[in-house]
Amino acid sequence: MIPVDALSDALVNACVEDGSLPGLEAAIDEYGKLSEQDPDEEELAAAAQMNSAAQRKNRSGAVE
Repeated sequence: MIPVDALSDALVNACVEDGSLPGLEAAIDEYGKLSEQDPDEEELAAAAQMNSAAQRKNRSGAVE
């Protein structure tokens, strides 16, 4: 698997270089890279919910 931060940086570079998203570089300068941002409440809640579901699945002995 490719780390999300690496994929994000690569996509930003590609979009900046080919000019497909004008203003992207300025927005990154203003708001920061994905790797520089902290998760918000919604992201933390979603991650906790997924973790709980995975733990329940592991306890029940379910096999993927």
